[in-house]
Amino acid sequence: MKNLILFCLFCSISQSIFAQGFGVIIRKNEKGERETQITSKNTTHIGPESITRTYKGSFLFIDSFVMGAVKLLNTKVVIAPILYNLKTEKISAQIDGKVEEFYDTYFSVGRHKFSYINGHYYEVVKDRKTKFLKRYDCKLVEKPHGDDGAMESNEGNDGEFVTTTSYYFYFENKKLKDFKLTKKSILNVLKENDQSLFEKFNTAPDNLTEADVVKVIEN
Repeated sequence: MKNLILFCLFCSISQSIFAQGFGVIIRKNEKGERETQITSKNTTHIGPESITRTYKGSFLFIDSFVMGAVKLLNTKVVIAPILYNLKTEKISAQIDGKVEEFYDTYFSVGRHKFSYINGHYYEVVKDRKTKFLKRYDCKLVEKPHGDDGAMESNEGNDGEFVTTTSYYFYFENKKLKDFKLTKKSILNVLKENDQSLFEKFNTAPDNLTEADVVKVIEN
């Protein structure tokens, strides 16, 4: 059942030649690294009926359902097991024995809270007057394959799910500004939007971590 659910989440994001598949398994390999194994129907009519491909990484925020919360259309917040697909930016929740898909709404998974702003989900790292946000961008980078679906090189995996993160401030005036984890970048964003926070970061080190930004905001 779990593999079937994962396949349904993946099939809408796949840009491959497969129209229908048999399952997805996300696991850790012998090196302890996340990898995604996708077994799909081969629609080229050349070679085997199905093809299994293995990709480094995962398209999920957490590789299993984790208790969280999701806000429904009637504004009711439901506590349920949540699965977040980073590639499609859609949420799956197990509600009343069924798996339902959501987007364009508030949700949390574990201790992580997300808000939907300007067409994308952002993790709320620190919720203050000016919100400190983080966005995840997941892309599937595939290696070249032949006409029969086989990988042209037999070495390694078939590609990789690459997830990058970027950071933002979301101001009371609804402005959303991205920045890099440097004092210069942060001050450039804050100087015309939040003078109080600007003064706090004015004494910060030149290079910061995510945790450093949180500390400065809290002080």
